Amino acid sequence: SLPGALPICQVVHVSAAVAYAVARYHRVTGDESFLADCGYELVFDTARFAASVFRRRGNRYASPPVMGVDEYHHGVTNNYYTNAMMRWNIAYALSLLDRDTSPGDAALCGVRESLSLTDAEIRRWRRIVDAVWLPPDLPGGIPAQDDGYAALAECQRRALRSSPAPRLRPDESALAAAAEHFPTNLIKQADLVLLCHLLPDLFDEETTRAAYRHYERRTAHASSLSAGAHGVVAARVGLRDEAYRFLMTAGRFNLDYTPRADYRNGLHLSAYAGAWQVIVEGFLGVRPDPSGLLYLRPRLPVGWTRLEVPLRFRGSRFRVIASCDQFEIRAEDGPDLALRVEDELRCLPAGEVMRFDLIA
Repeated sequence: SLPGALPICQVVHVSAAVAYAVARYHRVTGDESFLADCGYELVFDTARFAASVFRRRGNRYASPPVMGVDEYHHGVTNNYYTNAMMRWNIAYALSLLDRDTSPGDAALCGVRESLSLTDAEIRRWRRIVDAVWLPPDLPGGIPAQDDGYAALAECQRRALRSSPAPRLRPDESALAAAAEHFPTNLIKQADLVLLCHLLPDLFDEETTRAAYRHYERRTAHASSLSAGAHGVVAARVGLRDEAYRFLMTAGRFNLDYTPRADYRNGLHLSAYAGAWQVIVEGFLGVRPDPSGLLYLRPRLPVGWTRLEVPLRFRGSRFRVIASCDQFEIRAEDGPDLALRVEDELRCLPAGEVMRFDLIA
């Protein structure tokens, strides 16, 4: 890398985000033509890349030195986010291949042929998914960000109570400006917490809450992308005060941006998208289930008495309306809406309304 430049060649996790976007779009829309036109190819190509990164170490598959989402630490071994997301990428590709229960899926067969995707390569993918190395837990069962994270010097941030972002010390600011490796465990932005956001079923709620607590107090939030992920996870584990604080940080990112001299770098649209995610995926608990259901678990932001959001899922238009003691789902038009509310399965036809008590 050039002096002052991040080691981009170590950022191998980005391709998994492409596959994640394909999966997300398909789960929300049910658009099979998208998979046939380009989705299969995107997923299989990124899975092939992910598999090429892993190297066998004994009976496990490990990744080489990488930089995860946390850009303060370079050349780390087995970044948890990187390994877990690339494993997910390969597993998702296998799930698409396993849909082909007969020789009749011409699109899938065509993509396999065009990519020269052999049975031997697919068998290797299965071996990798079953044996990806993940770092040993920190004390308390908290997933470690990477193999060496526990050995870093302790550096809990100096928080500003009006904002999640701390002030870096002059030496830390110099390291960040020069894109140099941090010797402490202070991290730039959501890394393991982002994994909890993207793969909410990877850890149970207790582990997710413990991971959030551990890493949030060691996060500089020196990126517009950090607040949204933290807000979603905080809302999911019941930390509504903190979730609301991150919602405001993401939603007001440019309004509160300092120093003003740097405002010329433009609007941070991804921060605003993060604020939307905190509301919809965090407080309303809306997320597409891999089985084709829409999962909801609404909670109101602290201090709010009503929240109404229009949404669309697999051709159905509907509204989620939450008040202090109940919430309702109004199906406006389109096919029946298949829902999982808390742990209860429901089917809501167009024009009908379902009401539920809001659980504190």
